[in-house]
Amino acid sequence: MNRLTVAALVAATLVAPGLLASPALADVTSVKAPKRVKAGAKMTVIVGLDGVRRCRLTTGKGSASATVRTTGSPVVHFTFAISSQARPGRYTLTLRCDAETKRLRLTVTKAKGRRGTSKRLVRTKITTVTAPGGGGDQSGDVFPAPTPPCCKPLVTPTPTPTPAGPPPVEHALRAVYALPADQAERPGYAAGIVATIDAVDGWFATQTDGGVAPRWLRDASGAPEVQVVKLARTTAEYEAAGGLARFNADLRTAAPLPTATQRYVAWTRTRHPEPACGSHSDGIVWLPELACGIVPVAPAVWPVEGTYLLAHELAHLFGAVPDCAPHADGTRHVTDDPRDLLYNGPLARDWNNLTLDVGRDDYYGTAGSTCEDIAASPLWNTRP
Repeated sequence: MNRLTVAALVAATLVAPGLLASPALADVTSVKAPKRVKAGAKMTVIVGLDGVRRCRLTTGKGSASATVRTTGSPVVHFTFAISSQARPGRYTLTLRCDAETKRLRLTVTKAKGRRGTSKRLVRTKITTVTAPGGGGDQSGDVFPAPTPPCCKPLVTPTPTPTPAGPPPVEHALRAVYALPADQAERPGYAAGIVATIDAVDGWFATQTDGGVAPRWLRDASGAPEVQVVKLARTTAEYEAAGGLARFNADLRTAAPLPTATQRYVAWTRTRHPEPACGSHSDGIVWLPELACGIVPVAPAVWPVEGTYLLAHELAHLFGAVPDCAPHADGTRHVTDDPRDLLYNGPLARDWNNLTLDVGRDDYYGTAGSTCEDIAASPLWNTRP
């Protein structure tokens, strides 16, 4: 047996049963600790390791100490509080990792208040923390290595899903009380619009097949919903030449529709830029009350105040009167009977007997006709 083999055998017999011999390269690679600390303050000793199995930190005679298993751990932290009663002065901490011993010099300074007189540096338990792969404190608990504040992973909160609302109502009329930029909302005006809509719906229900009426967007109570919006321009700008195009554009900007099949019916306290009581264009019915002194009021009675004008313009919006109708006059009106809702002729209108397409031969219920029949419009609804 050669000398190397004998030496190895002797070394092996000197190791206590159940323990491994210290690795040949076991070492304390670094020690970081404050040199000055106030009495009562906390401090941490950070020890870098390479192959060390166990470390023990002693804080002085009669003072606290801690031992930690460090096998496989690259770093261990000893954290403790300096006794508030510790006497200011110089102290020596002893760090022993396997066979290596290091002495750490520490100066304790006076804290606010009464000067300490005790020579016991640490009275409370020393907490030990090892990096992953290491051991734990003297009680056997395992602690994760602390993560520096700069490097903590960001936890992105899971967004709470917003419950999907009901889909928008298709083929419906949106009632709008539109305010030019220089006007304020008039109390009771929106209520007058609701009453006007109800009166017109009631009349249409007496004229249509199946008692249908226009389909309006409605609130939770079932009443027509009136949206109050502020427009971008002044009254004068909408009443001037070109005001119709400006009004239509500004209304779409102020109250965009959620679906392309909805239509606007808008009331304003203005005059029309053209000689008209109301108009319909680009999917918008515009009812400027000052043009003809027609105001929506509550209660509303057919066919006075704003009721007739609303029904008249809605019939146009639905598609009446097509030019191919037998009594069409070319301006989307008829000339055959003064009782007709859309009559435009030399005779006085018969207000007491207004009818939706007298004779059913021009624009509503025109069975067999090749002309447009507004009875097929998707904007009708069953009466609520």
